[in-house]
Amino acid sequence: QLRSEQGKRYDYLVSAENGVIALPSHTGTRGLDVACVVVEHCLSGRWEMSMSQARPYPLEEVQRMSRDGATGHEIGDYCRQWYEAKGLLLTREGQVSSATSMALELLGSPSS
Repeated sequence: QLRSEQGKRYDYLVSAENGVIALPSHTGTRGLDVACVVVEHCLSGRWEMSMSQARPYPLEEVQRMSRDGATGHEIGDYCRQWYEAKGLLLTREGQVSSATSMALELLGSPSS
């Protein structure tokens, strides 16, 4: 079983990564931000993966900013402001939380 330096035991490992899916069309490219979460039960080694619901992502603007030499920090600030202006109910934290819940549900009890 996994233990911290302080001796705390952990039953599960969770890894989460958000990424962008590009959806090209004749008139432009839309971006969708999704979270992928993997949950592993430490004792059994069993694991499951789940993807979140997608959120829109300002892909074309981010690409333009990158081409124009914007820093990662500037792009991050832009994205934060973009999401705040949209007022979406689904946040990145919500994406990770829902995908984690689904992976845990798929994993079931440690003995199954």
